[in-house]
Amino acid sequence: MSSSTLQRPPASSPAPVSHQGGNAMRTVALRGLRAHKGRFFLTLLSVVLGTAFVAGSFVLTDTLRASFNGIVDGSLGLVDVEVSPVGEASAGVPLSLVDDLKKVDGVYAVEPAASANVSILGADGKALASGGAPIQGGAWLVGRDAASSEATIVQGRAPRADDEIVLNVTAADKADLKVGDTTQVLLPKEGLVPVTLVGLYELDFNVGGFVGVFFTKQKALEAFTDGERVPAIYLRAEPGSGVTEQQLKDRVVASGLPPGVQARTGDLVREEAKGQIGQALNFVTTFFLVFALIALLVGSFIIANTFAMVVAQRLRELALLRALGASRRQVTRSVLVEGLLVGLVGSLIGLASGFALALGLLFLINNVFGAAIPVGNLSVTPIGVVATLSVGILVTLAAAYGPARRAGHTSPVEAMRGEFATPKPSIKRRLVPALVLLGIGAGLTAVAVAQDSLQMLGGGFVVVLIALLMLSPFAAPIIMSIFRPLTRWRPMGRLAQGNANRNPKRTAATAFALALGLALISCFALIGASLRETFNGVLENGQNWTYIVSNTQSGPVAPKVIAAVQNTKGVASTVQLGFTPVSTEDAPGERLFTLGLGGKVSDAFTLDMVAGDGELTPDTFLVTDTEAAKRGWAMGDSVTFTAPGAPPATLTVGGIMAAGQFLDPMVMPLEVSQTLSPPGLREPSQVLVATTPGASDAALRAAFGEATKDYPLVTYQNREEYAQGANAQINAILYIMYGMLALAIVISILGIVNTLGLSVVERRREVGMLRAVGTSRGQVRRMITIESILIASYGAIIGITLGLVYGWLFVGRLKNDGFTSRVVPWGQFAIFVVIAVIVGALAALWPAIKASRTKPLEALAED
Repeated sequence: MSSSTLQRPPASSPAPVSHQGGNAMRTVALRGLRAHKGRFFLTLLSVVLGTAFVAGSFVLTDTLRASFNGIVDGSLGLVDVEVSPVGEASAGVPLSLVDDLKKVDGVYAVEPAASANVSILGADGKALASGGAPIQGGAWLVGRDAASSEATIVQGRAPRADDEIVLNVTAADKADLKVGDTTQVLLPKEGLVPVTLVGLYELDFNVGGFVGVFFTKQKALEAFTDGERVPAIYLRAEPGSGVTEQQLKDRVVASGLPPGVQARTGDLVREEAKGQIGQALNFVTTFFLVFALIALLVGSFIIANTFAMVVAQRLRELALLRALGASRRQVTRSVLVEGLLVGLVGSLIGLASGFALALGLLFLINNVFGAAIPVGNLSVTPIGVVATLSVGILVTLAAAYGPARRAGHTSPVEAMRGEFATPKPSIKRRLVPALVLLGIGAGLTAVAVAQDSLQMLGGGFVVVLIALLMLSPFAAPIIMSIFRPLTRWRPMGRLAQGNANRNPKRTAATAFALALGLALISCFALIGASLRETFNGVLENGQNWTYIVSNTQSGPVAPKVIAAVQNTKGVASTVQLGFTPVSTEDAPGERLFTLGLGGKVSDAFTLDMVAGDGELTPDTFLVTDTEAAKRGWAMGDSVTFTAPGAPPATLTVGGIMAAGQFLDPMVMPLEVSQTLSPPGLREPSQVLVATTPGASDAALRAAFGEATKDYPLVTYQNREEYAQGANAQINAILYIMYGMLALAIVISILGIVNTLGLSVVERRREVGMLRAVGTSRGQVRRMITIESILIASYGAIIGITLGLVYGWLFVGRLKNDGFTSRVVPWGQFAIFVVIAVIVGALAALWPAIKASRTKPLEALAED
């Protein structure tokens, strides 16, 4: 028989697959998915979870953006022209312009902006909580006085006297106030004033938890302005006159505006407000997308593992296709089509799930955390839809490409094999590139530490992470050997150890999904523990005060309260603190938050000074050594501080403090900071109280309670209570981070389940042999469970070690920002290890049960 005869198929043979076009291979791909739908379910679920977070982040922010834009359109919808100051340094617009602007041709209404944050007491005598929404006092305006927006009185009437108010319906319901009730409102300049609720109004747009307390126009100007200037003046064109915003603006400019005052169209004002809202919401989008991408990255390990094992288990099928004439490209494409379908279906389900996730988050924020975010109909922009589908599909295809390429290189002779097994590709070729990457990552990390660069430290972390992933197959058998003493004494333990080490690449990829999540959680745990220790250290060292009296909404503490506290028996001294945003003459565009201190520094603090004696004089300020070095300041240097609408203040560096103290980063005399503060923010927001030795704690608390009883927003705490409150806030942030990263842990559990499940299928004959020689079902379950725990423990060791190293370096980078302590939370790390063991045990439940039900004769009879 000639060779040519061998190469030519008989006339009755079917045409080669390659001659039948792509339809045949697409059919093969679809049949592959149907035949192995159980194997692809967890892979699909990992895509769904990752893309749900991507979609949820876009739906949440797009919904919030639409709601807040609706508020902007509603609250500024009537504005045709805004007259406002030029630049932040302006003191505002003169009120005297109001009469002149009324004379401009085409102007229907002129409204000076007069509003400020206030507080109102509910029927129970307690301050109404708004869930973070504004509680704003303003003027009730209608007709020719209303140029921004108008509301409708639905019950009662408009205010006519200075002690009358109207309130929006939702706020009145929450405060349990009705028309005719009397209550009190806390005004910035007057403190608590008695008022009568004479009317309820409704707005045409959703305002969430917004509380609008409106007075008469005259009362609002007295209470919320200095009587000379306002932040802006709004103009409204004559209805039906046909005057455009631009035309009215041109007429206003032509009428002659004073220097430092500009006119802008209403559309520009609204778009600028929406842009500011968009910038704030971009942070929310980025926050959720970071965790979504982490989840997808973890999911990519599952996808790659699943496709690699399914391809191995379909080796004879793929080889038969090659023998029938399918090209390498066609076989590769058939596997990629499966990946495309998994990615597409998972992304579509994830997109739908994203709406549910966003709805759940909004419910959680508003009903559990007590916020009051305005929410309309859920919405998402086309960008959000495209981004969700693109990310899900591309990640799936990228993860499936390696297995698909290996499938395409299947030799036709593989069809003659009697059993399948996942191939063990050489991992030695990874060693040199992995070591090179590890060296680069270590170098970047070292340079980051030397140059104090947070960005470079993050880059080093990413490179080291990739290098460890590549090195992990080498490290897996070595690291898991430490568990040998725990497994060698039982046969099932030895078998589990051997199974885990049988394919180190697969084991490493499965464990690394868990390692990534634990690395980030461990890093945050170390940062949080260090932050708590730093803060507690600040409160334990150099503090001479015993109590702190403060406003719960960071507002001012009334002078009457301060006077009552100072006159309390057992009070030795008080120090008042106020927070002031300022700039310097050398850097006018940079905002600095400085403390204003009234009293003697030594009455409240014993400062660790680098230079100077630590006391303030009327013309000096104190600054930390890190801040002084950053700005090039030295003892005796003169610095000019500026603030919008305030005269500049020149002070001398009178002392340099060590960083990491209560007064970071700088403190100036309260009298100076008050001249730099807006009128409503000049009073101190905290009062530190030093008590005399032996003073009765119960008597002090009773006296403080009496002093603050008429000021529901003012509270008092001792140092321990203050520290507990701060630690609770730190813990709340950490719990949010843990909750978000828990998604990666959930996906890693799915990865272990998927890998073990497919591994059980791959080792079916082996398990059948064990059952045939007398291994019980319980022993088989134990073997699979131990293998799962070993994989999870390996991931925990890698992840916690990586998180420990980079968390330690990150906290060291923050030493110049006040972090004076680095603490390793060994107790939390131990809990993470226990969680990893539990994760391994839970992940093994289904694969172990499936393996234990293997029938020996059927398994041994399979080809």
